[in-house]
Amino acid sequence: MYNGDSMEDIEQVKRELKEELRAEMRQLRDELLKQQKPPPESSEDTAEIASEVRKLLSEQKEDYEEYTDFSPEKAAELLKPLANSERLKILQALYADGKYFTDMVELTGLEHSPLRFHLSSLMDVGYAEQERYRGRYLITVYGKIALRLVGFLYVKKGDVNE
Repeated sequence: MYNGDSMEDIEQVKRELKEELRAEMRQLRDELLKQQKPPPESSEDTAEIASEVRKLLSEQKEDYEEYTDFSPEKAAELLKPLANSERLKILQALYADGKYFTDMVELTGLEHSPLRFHLSSLMDVGYAEQERYRGRYLITVYGKIALRLVGFLYVKKGDVNE
């Protein structure tokens, strides 16, 4: 079960993400305003616009149901590749940039056959992919999210034997 600290951590991450989004929205607005040749004649002042944006943001509902209503069997299929230390090492190695198979052999210390098996497992669930022409292995967006979630849980939970 979740404890209070975990929910507080999640809420803190949400607040930080919302603030980052607000900052990006402000920057985008400023860039768009700079691109306009003549400043638009507007009867709206900045306070009215800011008030409207705040109202829209406050009307957004916090709905966690979409994150708790799922098929446990399908979720287990997505999580199964993440329960293997070799696969996590592979995702960590791919996180910054793509790697060729020979690079992966050197980085992981795995023989060819086990490495292919682990890469296939990651690719089957969409955490990794292989470039068609160059053959490099890449982590996907879902792979990055999965790795970061594992990292989040690890940092919050720490050593399971403590």
